Amino acid sequence: MPFYRSRLILVLAAVVFLAVPAGAATVYVANDGVDGPTCGTKTAPCRSITAAVGLATTVAGDRVLVGPGRYGDLDGDGVLGEPGEETPAPGCGCMLAINKAVEVESSEGAAATLIDGRKVGFPTTVLLIMTGGHFGKPGRGFMVTRTLVPNGTGIAIDSIDISVRGNQIIATMPDFPAPADEFRGIGILTVAANETIAIEGNQVIGWFVGIQTEGVGNAVRKNAFAMNNTGVRSTQGAIIGNVAVGNFFGFDIRDGVTEVVGNSAYGNRLDGFVFDAGSDKNFEGTFTKNNMAGNGAVAAFNCGALGGETTLVADGNYWGSPLGPGPDPADLYCALDPALGTFATKPFKVTVSIKP
Repeated sequence: MPFYRSRLILVLAAVVFLAVPAGAATVYVANDGVDGPTCGTKTAPCRSITAAVGLATTVAGDRVLVGPGRYGDLDGDGVLGEPGEETPAPGCGCMLAINKAVEVESSEGAAATLIDGRKVGFPTTVLLIMTGGHFGKPGRGFMVTRTLVPNGTGIAIDSIDISVRGNQIIATMPDFPAPADEFRGIGILTVAANETIAIEGNQVIGWFVGIQTEGVGNAVRKNAFAMNNTGVRSTQGAIIGNVAVGNFFGFDIRDGVTEVVGNSAYGNRLDGFVFDAGSDKNFEGTFTKNNMAGNGAVAAFNCGALGGETTLVADGNYWGSPLGPGPDPADLYCALDPALGTFATKPFKVTVSIKP
């Protein structure tokens, strides 16, 4: 899996098109638009998101507003940059680079606005390399596909102080366990850093890992993960108010300071929550008010995964039964994992904010 920071210095200056229209605060994109020196107005929109980003300024609040339809490799021939198609930034390894502090939104939501990279040979569909701004918001996000690359990424985030919200990130993954040369794609990936990144209200389906984050500044809130190998894999950061259903592993929590609060793991084929610190790492943080029910044959925790030392306590969670952890219909608890505190006698209400 490529990391982008050292490789993509040039991206910050890439995707430069023509002069910005005077006084433009919103640059419009539509399926009936035409890229050109005067595109981007409401009556003469651009055809590609790339062209609109090139025309946008970096003034706070500037927006790229994308109309319903399909964007990306329009004729499906794997060649980008043809009329109306996205044009990759030099060296980005992506189909579409958002490299300015702008607000990129759709006008009619993810259900009607597709960024399609299925025939593209780059590792990443959308690369966000920016300081400030956002990609999508509730009711104004995008549907993003995988590319042809087996270990590729739907949305890669190498950014500071941004949010990624209201999107559907969809792939098709072979059944587990897949051979080593088969699909290992990640729906949303953050580069290892402690920047402030909010990943909220997204729906992630069919990836090897739905969302993978690293860094204490990353927050994963109110997302839904379904039919992935692993719903979310997180090192440090905050995992709050998410729902994982029908994955092989729901939540894979790695070493460091971790806040895991108010999530639900339902019907995952193996573990609902896995805490894996390795042999020389330490866990500290909060694991409370989570629901676990109907998860697979192993346990709610992956027995023996936790190494090092821990001050983490599994306290105040609902285990699928008013009597706490145990055999079906409850989920099991592994004594080798975080210490078991009290347990809740009824499930918590967890509502994700998916507005496609």
